[in-house]
Amino acid sequence: MEKTNTTLPDLDFTVMPELGTENTPPQEPPKIIEPKTPGKPKNWSKYGLWILAAVAVIVLGYFATKNIEWLKDKFRPGVAENDVSVPAPDAGRDTDEDGLADVDEKTLGSDINKADTDGDGLADGDEKNVYGSDPLRADTDTDTYDDGQEVANGYSPVSNKPGKASDEERQRWLTAAAGFSLHEPTIATLATKSTPAEVKMKTYQNKTYKYQIALPEIFAVREADSGTKVGIYISGQVPDDTDVISDPMSIQAAANASGGSLLDWVKSQYQTDDYQKLDEAVIGSLPVIRASNMPGDSCTSNRAFFSRDSTVIILTWTCNEIAAYGPYFEQIVSSFKFTK
Repeated sequence: MEKTNTTLPDLDFTVMPELGTENTPPQEPPKIIEPKTPGKPKNWSKYGLWILAAVAVIVLGYFATKNIEWLKDKFRPGVAENDVSVPAPDAGRDTDEDGLADVDEKTLGSDINKADTDGDGLADGDEKNVYGSDPLRADTDTDTYDDGQEVANGYSPVSNKPGKASDEERQRWLTAAAGFSLHEPTIATLATKSTPAEVKMKTYQNKTYKYQIALPEIFAVREADSGTKVGIYISGQVPDDTDVISDPMSIQAAANASGGSLLDWVKSQYQTDDYQKLDEAVIGSLPVIRASNMPGDSCTSNRAFFSRDSTVIILTWTCNEIAAYGPYFEQIVSSFKFTK
């Protein structure tokens, strides 16, 4: 049997896909991920900063609201940062200038427009702060003598016992007067209602310049610069200031090198503006020059000048506003004399 050489045609066919894969879309090529640039900041949300700002405003507003009164107090004009309370205006006003503030007078019941409510010659503030008497009663101790007359003559306005006020009580007056000062009409009362008082006296002798004075026992003396300066103060109340010339009363020595009269020397040392009044007098047999209301750093003073040969002795009442010292200064000046 003859073999026939048959050539099969090329067949064009599509290979059937696998079961279940006929609807699978073609795969997308993988995305290329670029590497991060070193140091590049994080990508915040575009609303992030607005959110933070809003939170900050809310927090600040809360604290501002809670502390608004503190802020008002802190920046209120005229109030110190640490002030707990603001004092009432005019809290220290003293309308009648009697040494007692209006608010205290209202509490006490005295007249804020009248320096001497009870008419006894003592200012309301002086009665309360210096003498301990009642500003509402002219005769505190009911002994028929008004308080001003008693004080001016050395008697106690708060005790009707016979005899002068004790040394302790008078020392309290002087100490208080030095601290609070005295006010009108007290000053005028002490000058006009006083009569010569019987006060126990003692003698001080200055060995350097050979003079002596008599002074009440309630006073003490201290010397400086070998007796060139002498201070006079209340016993038991030693001054803090080492300068004895600042004591309530004092004495110091000076030289009259010109050899002229005492009056000429005083005028050469002090200008007319340095005193309100200049008087010549005689005490015992000694001429004396007296100068009143001489201005100082904080108060005015009165002085008395004595001289022998080329030495001038100057007695000073340091602050003549403190009228309680006036009678004692006069006693000291009147007792002055030179010794051999």
